[in-house]
Amino acid sequence: AKELGEGLSEIAKGERILILRAEKGSPELIKPLQKAGIEYRDIALYHTRYPICNAQTERVKKLLTGQCFDYVTFTSGSTVRGFMETLKPSAEMLRGFKAVCIGEETRKAAAACGMDCITALIPTMDSLAECMKKDAGNI
Repeated sequence: AKELGEGLSEIAKGERILILRAEKGSPELIKPLQKAGIEYRDIALYHTRYPICNAQTERVKKLLTGQCFDYVTFTSGSTVRGFMETLKPSAEMLRGFKAVCIGEETRKAAAACGMDCITALIPTMDSLAECMKKDAGNI
């Protein structure tokens, strides 16, 4: 979000920007726009809801308890929050895997929850996969 905001602030001087995103989108996106004095409108298109406990949730909890995962991928801070809110994992469960994070803000959210994190070099799915492969020693 920060890099997108910085990029937009460089190319949008004198322009107006419409930002359509999640209700709880990162404030890092608009900070560079504000700093550059760029006019923008920030509209929430959706809000993230986390599922209630169900059979699938219970199955994942059992797998976490058994430390059956080497890696869990996270593509945003909201996926970290959803994981924590839905599964309510114990500190021991969180020690059973590495959190593979798509970017620095996601890493900060996962680390704040006590997860052992590795972070993709660039925020793409391919880089996320490469991050896991490199960590596993399968370059």
